[in-house]
This record gives sequence, C-alpha cells and structure tokens, in this order.
Amino acid sequence: MPLHNISSPEPDIELYGIADENIKRYLRERNAWEKEALDDFYNFDLAKSELIEFTTNTVAGAQDEVEHNLSYIPTGFIVVYRNKPGTMYDGGTDWTSTHIYTRYNAATVSVKILVY
Repeated sequence: MPLHNISSPEPDIELYGIADENIKRYLRERNAWEKEALDDFYNFDLAKSELIEFTTNTVAGAQDEVEHNLSYIPTGFIVVYRNKPGTMYDGGTDWTSTHIYTRYNAATVSVKILVY
C-alpha cells in the first residue's frame, strides 16, 4: 500500500481500494483537518506570541478573562506550566485584541501560557 503525503490536499482514495463512500468522505475530511493542523503548527511565529502567567478562577470550570498585549486577536495558546493537574480549554467567549477567555477544570491553578 503506498504511503500518503499528508501535505497534499487530498489522498488518492482509490489507491486504498475503498469502495464505501462514507469511508472515503471520512478520510478526505480527516486529511483536510490534519493538513490544517500542520499548517497552523508550521506557521507558528514565536516573535508574535506572549508568555502570560496568571492564577485561574477560584471555582473550577469558571471562565477566566486573560489580558494580553498582542494587538491582534490570537488564534490559540499552549500551556507551558501548571502547578496542578487538569485541562485548560477555550472559555467560550470570543477572543479580542486585548483579552482571551479560558477555563480550567480545577480551581486556583497557577499557569503559564504562550498565547499566539
């Protein structure tokens, strides 16, 4: 079976010998998502990011408003440090050129995030 180059826009599904249209559609959508994720990763510019330290809300899962100085609307963040186990995720409020909104599933966590 030939290997598929993930950077190509769409795999040649016929090479896999797959007849089911649902499986073909799934593979096409998955390939598009993987390509988008890789494009975002390779286009990451450290010079256009900011390291921010803060303590999350005293209520687990409550939204945190995090100020940044990037002068544009960021596209994501990477958790660099946390002093408690758990997961930080998007807060559900639209980000702005001055703030991002996050949630953490534990209370009062010291975190460092790289916002980009």
